Amino acid sequence: MTAAAALEARLAELPIKVATPLHDLLDRGLVSTGTAEVLLDAGELAGQPQQLLGFAVAMLEHRSNGVPVVDTIRMAKQHGRKLNLRWSAARWRDEHAKLSRIATLHRLAATDRPFRVENYEQHLPAKWPGYLIRSSRRLGMEGLRQNHCVASYADRVAVGHCAVAVVFVDRDRWTVELRLSGNEQAPLTIAQMRGPNNAAPSRNVKNAIYDRLGIARPAAQGDSKREPRNRAYMANLRRVLPVLRQHGITHVIVYFSGGGDSGQIDQVYFTPHRVGVGQISVFSEVMTHRREGTQWVRERAVQQMEAEEAIRALTDEYLEEVDVDWYNNDGGQGHLEINVEAGTVELEVSTNYTERTTEVFTTRDIATGEEVDNNG
Repeated sequence: MTAAAALEARLAELPIKVATPLHDLLDRGLVSTGTAEVLLDAGELAGQPQQLLGFAVAMLEHRSNGVPVVDTIRMAKQHGRKLNLRWSAARWRDEHAKLSRIATLHRLAATDRPFRVENYEQHLPAKWPGYLIRSSRRLGMEGLRQNHCVASYADRVAVGHCAVAVVFVDRDRWTVELRLSGNEQAPLTIAQMRGPNNAAPSRNVKNAIYDRLGIARPAAQGDSKREPRNRAYMANLRRVLPVLRQHGITHVIVYFSGGGDSGQIDQVYFTPHRVGVGQISVFSEVMTHRREGTQWVRERAVQQMEAEEAIRALTDEYLEEVDVDWYNNDGGQGHLEINVEAGTVELEVSTNYTERTTEVFTTRDIATGEEVDNNG
């Protein structure tokens, strides 16, 4: 049975008052098959198919506020957990946290592999506040403790593509991904640093982690005034701006949100609102792919597209550059605002996380009661 036929069969089992509007939305392309499948999964897990239409509206609202409802439904299906379509946002977040821990515990129970980290250890200081993670079980425990997805890195650590370190800065615990650079002068690099709930560190904390590990900071580290003229999204903003002015648009606001392990641009608002705004087209530079022999070649090209599509694309590119994790675990949200009259662009990105500190960190030998060096 094809995926489309399977979806059709599932819809046929719903009450007709629920199935008919869902069919209509699917036929008009207003709901994707993926979204429809998630909705049906939620109805089956909750045993409440008659409430699916109301829940579809609630799910949209939850996602716009960064509640990881979709990811929760998927994990609940995987682990056979019941749901309730009338849960509050807080209850959905709690269930997501529980299911994330269940998934990690399942991975931990499957195996406990030792990691060979000597190639990384030899380039670290003899003493530093923290330790290298040396087994898949310990990696899973780190994911549980910090409420992030580092446990999924087990295969990469096992083959030596990276190593994971725990570093303490002023009693705060940070999970740090290390990589070998191949450069004898600076053999280690830091790929990423994350705190509880995937919180990103401040610039001062980043610098402290580099210092504690004895790793050279990237050349751009701490440079907050990089010239934006060669950035593609800025070039696209310069293309969009005169077109918006020509059509009397004074402001554009883009709202985005995320949670679980996904994020999305929720809406683009034009002021003043124009019925025909979808017909405004602009030229925008985008990434394209073309076939060259047996390989795909990526290149940038200027194409004509709707203004809203171009603004969504440049927002994605801007967010990718600032590198704030607003889409994992508790997620986050934000906006991009183009002030057409002033010729400025404003970006605000917020993340949701629970603050916690490590008050005590020590390992002792049971027989002697003496402290054990975690780096040994």
